[in-house]
Amino acid sequence: MSLLINLIGIGLIGLIIWWFWLN
Repeated sequence: MSLLINLIGIGLIGLIIWWFWLN
């Protein structure tokens, strides 16, 4: 459960970074 939450958190951070990088 904790690992899944961590993976989702990392994914969200990655998406936010990607969004800012593209814009």
